[in-house]
Amino acid sequence: MEISGRKLAFIVGGITLAVMAGTGASFYFWMMPSKNEKQYLAAQESVKSNLIDPNSAIFEKLTAGADEKVVCGYVNSKNKFGGYVGRKIFVVFKDSRVRFEPNTVDSKECRMPKVPFSTFDFAGDVERALEAGRDFESCLNEKEKQLRSAATFYEIVKAQCPGFL
Repeated sequence: MEISGRKLAFIVGGITLAVMAGTGASFYFWMMPSKNEKQYLAAQESVKSNLIDPNSAIFEKLTAGADEKVVCGYVNSKNKFGGYVGRKIFVVFKDSRVRFEPNTVDSKECRMPKVPFSTFDFAGDVERALEAGRDFESCLNEKEKQLRSAATFYEIVKAQCPGFL
């Protein structure tokens, strides 16, 4: 059985059309965002609105919360000097509120400063030492407040996005 050129072209064209139609349909369904993807896109826009350079945002490990009212994830973006600041955890709530992982004070920042003592100004030496002590205590109090804030933030993340951390 011999197939003419016209019939062969018709068969090849039909097979090609069928393959393209099937591929096109699967591509269309592949490109349709799922419910979580729509939620992720909305969360990314909310996070970007809080960044200095929104176009530099790099998102990782987006996770919908157990009740799908929150999205947790990591974001890294550039600061005003153009350098990336490092990954930060974020939580976006259903009403588009965003909470970022709080910064904590480095323990090296809370050191008792050396106070220069003079031999002729005892009252001034005491006042400088007391002021240095107040600065040190203030730094420790601020660090404690920031650590409590961080602990609260991580509790929220653990409760809202189980398995994220």
